[in-house]
Amino acid sequence: MTLTTDNNTNARRRTRGFSLVEMLIALAITASLLTAMLVALDFSFKRYTATSESASMHVVGRLVAHRILSQIRTGTTFGPSPADVLDPAQNPVVTDNIEFITE
Repeated sequence: MTLTTDNNTNARRRTRGFSLVEMLIALAITASLLTAMLVALDFSFKRYTATSESASMHVVGRLVAHRILSQIRTGTTFGPSPADVLDPAQNPVVTDNIEFITE
């Protein structure tokens, strides 16, 4: 009977915890899940940034279009800088050519 009790005690001691292989497998699975989660989080952040910038540009475009439309409807502050471009008193620049500058 003593022999049977010793075998049961040894069997219980061996099955009490995780083995090294089981711990390594659990660690690998956890690392894989964390990596996948971080990749998804990074992708979500990049998409959020792109969407936010796109929405901001859309709002600015609408504001500019509204401002231009308002100026056209009221007929103010959109005329040329000198009222009469051909009048030498208002436009003293004398030239017979146009130069286009590109950078």
